[in-house]
Amino acid sequence: MEKKAYYEMEVAEKEDEKGDEKKKREKGPNQIVSNFNFVFRKLLQKSDKRKKFINKIIFLNMMSIERIDSILVVDDMDVFKVIQKRILNNYFPTYKVHLASNGKEAIDALSNKLDPSLIVSDYEMYPLNGIELYSWIHDNLNGKSKRFVFFTSFLDFKLECLIEKYHIPLMDKSQISLEDYIKTVGSVLGYEKNK
Repeated sequence: MEKKAYYEMEVAEKEDEKGDEKKKREKGPNQIVSNFNFVFRKLLQKSDKRKKFINKIIFLNMMSIERIDSILVVDDMDVFKVIQKRILNNYFPTYKVHLASNGKEAIDALSNKLDPSLIVSDYEMYPLNGIELYSWIHDNLNGKSKRFVFFTSFLDFKLECLIEKYHIPLMDKSQISLEDYIKTVGSVLGYEKNK
C-alpha cells in the first residue's frame, strides 16, 4: 500500500516536471514571466547549498573591491523589477537597489545625482528603450556605460550590434538561471576579478 502511494507521488511529480518543461518551451510575455518566476522560486526554495556557494563567491573578494553604493534596475514590467530587487538585496546586501520603469525615469534619476555602480536594463520599453538609455549614458556620463547589463528576452539586429561593439553583457529573461544572474552581476561589479 505504501509503495503504491509512493509510486503515485513520484508519477505525479514527474508529470508536474513534464508540464513545467512544456511551459518553458512556450513563448510570449506572460509565459516568460511565469518561467522566470518558476525558475527563481525553485532555486531559492531548494538551494541552501547553492546560496552558500554563491555567497562564498560573492563575499570572497569583498574587501578588495571598490564599493559604489547602488544598482539601478530599469524594466517596464513590475514583476521583473521586484524579483531582481529581491535577488540583488539578498546576494549583494552592500548595494542599495533603485528601480525605474523606463529609460526616461532612469535618465531622470541619473540626472539627479544617482551614481550607480551597475545598471541592469530591459531593452523594449516606452517612451525610451534600453538602447536609447545606453546611448544617453555613453554620451553624457563618462565611463558609466561600462557597467551596464541588458536583461531582456528580445534580441534584434540593432541590439546585437550594440552588444558586440561595446561588449555589453546580455542576460536572456527566458533562459536565465539564478547562478548565471548572480555571476553576471558579480563579474560586472568586480567580485571575481581576483579569482
